[in-house]
Amino acid sequence: MENAVVRIDGADTADLELRVTYRPNSQTAETVTVGAFSAAGTVAWTPQYAGITQLDAVPAAPDAKPVATKNVATRFDGFPLRGMIVMLLAGVILFGGMAWSIYVVYTKSPFVHEGSDHVLADD
Repeated sequence: MENAVVRIDGADTADLELRVTYRPNSQTAETVTVGAFSAAGTVAWTPQYAGITQLDAVPAAPDAKPVATKNVATRFDGFPLRGMIVMLLAGVILFGGMAWSIYVVYTKSPFVHEGSDHVLADD
């Protein structure tokens, strides 16, 4: 992913730091403190994951409430090759299993004993 510069305007940035929450409001949420804002009100940030991300400008004090919050969507730079391979593998397994089951249904009858022409349904 590309580097981003986060800027905050209209607030004293002397003791503010950027806190990033990936996948906010989910069971797999992960919060990372990126660093302190500069005197110009900027901080450099490189996203770790693609998806919805919550950016919070928080005072450095413990358990402080955010001064500013913004939700952004981060995405991959290019094509996610690993995800495509997983999807293709799942499709091969799914449709391969379906093809095998259709083959078994149309080539072997459950009502005929092996080695005889006796059909159980006629008894």
